Amino acid sequence: MHDKSRGDNDLVITVNKLITLNRSQLTPPIVEFLKEKLNFINTEYLTRKRLGKSVFQVQKYFRLVEESGELVTLPRGFLEELISYLNEHTIKYEITNEHSEFPKLSFKNNIVLRPEQKLLVDRVSSHTNGVIIAPPGRRKDYDWHGTHYKTQSACAGTCSQKAVT
Repeated sequence: MHDKSRGDNDLVITVNKLITLNRSQLTPPIVEFLKEKLNFINTEYLTRKRLGKSVFQVQKYFRLVEESGELVTLPRGFLEELISYLNEHTIKYEITNEHSEFPKLSFKNNIVLRPEQKLLVDRVSSHTNGVIIAPPGRRKDYDWHGTHYKTQSACAGTCSQKAVT
């Protein structure tokens, strides 16, 4: 996060439930980056089309970029990747956090993590935003550098961080 006095040309990133950007501050390279990273082809559409089945009411693309007037919204889990891109291309920005404050809660559980699950929780604990991807058709294990972890460890990580989901 940049803690500096805001310059007039800095990209203002507002973070709450989503990431909000002002359309007028987006340069063509940033727009291209967002399109490339946040638009996905729908494999169901491709499969139906290849098999000669109707693609009526099947989205061709999943668009994770929403536009409304002058505002562009992105999933909050994309923040770290956006910040990395901006830093890599020396684009100045300012982050405004508008998270709601919630009272701290403590949870009691009897979950005992295996060593590899504990490793995952430790790695995840250092991040404030992210996306957990659980592909359909697989058990809900998570790959973390080639090692599988059970859903229980992801839940334990979420609880240990008192994360809002």
